[in-house]
Amino acid sequence: MTLTPLHMKDGDQSNGAISLMLFSHILGMYALSPFIGRLTDRLGRYPMLLVAGVLCAGGAAWAGTTPGEQFLGLTGGQTLVGLAWSFGIIASSGLLTESFPVGQRASIQGAGDLCMAAFGALAGISAGAIVAASSYRALDVGAAGLGIILVMAVIATATSRPRPATAAPSFS
Repeated sequence: MTLTPLHMKDGDQSNGAISLMLFSHILGMYALSPFIGRLTDRLGRYPMLLVAGVLCAGGAAWAGTTPGEQFLGLTGGQTLVGLAWSFGIIASSGLLTESFPVGQRASIQGAGDLCMAAFGALAGISAGAIVAASSYRALDVGAAGLGIILVMAVIATATSRPRPATAAPSFS
């Protein structure tokens, strides 16, 4: 998200096009949150983390292979990355808070949010350094790789968890 506007500017796109891309990305992050929350409660946290990883990998790969002058590819890719963030943050927040007693959940969620903001700032700074040292495509390939790692980690975690003897296997 932080370097796509510069990539678009290098592709001679207008400030209006850049604003629309950012709007679409942020819409992906927040507009469907109530629906994603209900879906997460219904289908489980791990399946939604899988969706997050797939959307992250797909969106980053799409944006990363799109030249700076192509609005639709960059906007589509960044919108998928925004949706990936929404799926991921909702599912992971649920996993985090339900791992602690009720009396500790608010402070744990606050600490989790603080860490997310700090790592987001670090990621923004790192993204600039990666693009300066290499390219926008390299940044997006790395982001797509993180999505793939998330998918593999979720599968490994979900398949290694002990299951109750009477219940059918579940990813929740």
